Amino acid sequence: MHQSNPSRGTFDFLSSVKSKRGMTLIEVVTVIGLLTLMSYVGFTSANRINYYKVSMQASAALKTVRQAQTAYLAYHPNLTYYDIPSNNTEFLTYFQGGVMPVLPVYDGAALTIDASVFPPVILKGGVAYDPSTSTTDGVWDSGP
Repeated sequence: MHQSNPSRGTFDFLSSVKSKRGMTLIEVVTVIGLLTLMSYVGFTSANRINYYKVSMQASAALKTVRQAQTAYLAYHPNLTYYDIPSNNTEFLTYFQGGVMPVLPVYDGAALTIDASVFPPVILKGGVAYDPSTSTTDGVWDSGP
């Protein structure tokens, strides 16, 4: 045990303890690496969550359009799926508020619904859009 130095009036061990200033290079690199990894995981998770959210909105909208198409054809038994008008005023009455569902912008492009085909499809830039692996899985499509 250290004894005090009577001439200085302080404890000798306080002057013998080395103060550590700052962090070593390895500690700094480790902290930066961990922060980078955590931010990468956070951003990737946010992108996946956004993709899932938009795909579920798209699927719900397509199912709504498909139900409207089915109801329209039930009241017009002499018509076929090829005769469904996509923006006919009478057809729009089968939607809540008389308006077809609107999809959000995704991947920098507006998504629209083509209700003139059965089952309805999502269009991105005028081309059918379904990035999922199946056209009947209920993700980006109206399902089976």
